[in-house]
Amino acid sequence: MDGAMTKAPLGKEKTGPNPTDRAKRGVKRSLLVEGHGIPIGLEVEGANYTDFKMLQATLQSIPIARPEPTEEQKQNLCLDKGYDYNEVRELGKAFGYTLHIRARKEEAQALKRIGSKLTGRLYRALVAAFSSSRVQSTVYLCRLMRSIARAALAPLRVSQQ
Repeated sequence: MDGAMTKAPLGKEKTGPNPTDRAKRGVKRSLLVEGHGIPIGLEVEGANYTDFKMLQATLQSIPIARPEPTEEQKQNLCLDKGYDYNEVRELGKAFGYTLHIRARKEEAQALKRIGSKLTGRLYRALVAAFSSSRVQSTVYLCRLMRSIARAALAPLRVSQQ
C-alpha cells in the first residue's frame, strides 16, 4: 500500500494544496494492492493529507469480503516509512493484518549500505581501468563507465527481486 500525489486543476471538493508543487490543487491517491499487484482498495483525498491518515479509509474501501486471517493464513500488509506510527500499528491489529513497516532509520541505513557498496565497486573498477593503457579516447571512457555502472548495479537488482 502506498500513496501518490497528482495534479487536479479541475478537481472539486476532494482537492487540497499540494505541498510539493507550490500549493497548486492536487489529490493524493492511496492504493492497496494484493500480492500480485492487482488493485483492491482506493481512497482519494486532498494532496495535503498524509499517508497514514488515509489508511483506515483505504482498508475500508475493499469491495470484496475479506477472509478471516488464521494462524496458518496470515494477511500481511507491507507499508513504507510514511506509516511508521503507533496509530497505524493499532489500526493494523484492529483489521487483523500482520504489519511489515520499514522503520524510518532502517530505510535510510539500507540506502546508505547500497550506496557504499556501489561506490566501492565503481572506485575499484575505475582504478583498474585508468591504470590500464587502453584508456585513450573519451568515447571509450564513456562506454567503460556505462559498463562499469551496469556491472555494479546488476547484483543489487537481483537482490531486490
